[in-house]
Amino acid sequence: MQNSINGIDVIIGDDSDGHAELAESSLREIDIVKNLYRGRNDYETLALVRHACRRGGDAADVPLLILLDCGLSRVHGVDVLRTIKNDLRHSWIPVIMMTDADDSLQSEQCRLLGCEAYVAKWAVFLGLPCFVNRVRFLARRVNGIGSPGRFLDRSHRDRVGTLDRRFISTPSHRNHWGQQPNGKGVRDEFGSP
Repeated sequence: MQNSINGIDVIIGDDSDGHAELAESSLREIDIVKNLYRGRNDYETLALVRHACRRGGDAADVPLLILLDCGLSRVHGVDVLRTIKNDLRHSWIPVIMMTDADDSLQSEQCRLLGCEAYVAKWAVFLGLPCFVNRVRFLARRVNGIGSPGRFLDRSHRDRVGTLDRRFISTPSHRNHWGQQPNGKGVRDEFGSP
């Protein structure tokens, strides 16, 4: 089943050279990355996204996954996420937010803006199953879309954005199984530490 995943383009938005190299290494081990690009700040990251979306209308011609550091310099990563998700030309691209801190308010804000996962950087660097499984799931999903236009048509028809609303934390901060988080580590939307 893993062999059926086509290679995807990935943009990493991180201002730390070391962190970006660790994330790249982890992604390369997953063996689904076709092309990898890096933005060192908000401007470079958004320029990469916009340039890739202008290259063509086929999903194979645009970045299909964005890893974005919450702590980007100059403009905060959450603001970059907001910019990406508020523009219909690239709002369909899945975004995984990476963080150094366990901030439940920031996590909730990112989820409401439309990120597909909010994970600790160490989970990305170590290639933990919660991260690897999420990347594979997103790669399969994006490969099934076919083109940005088809995705936008389907999203508009179904009144669904890129975020599956079942995985948004409730006001009591329960995961989708109804369990209270235990406060250890940063969790993705599946409640995994």
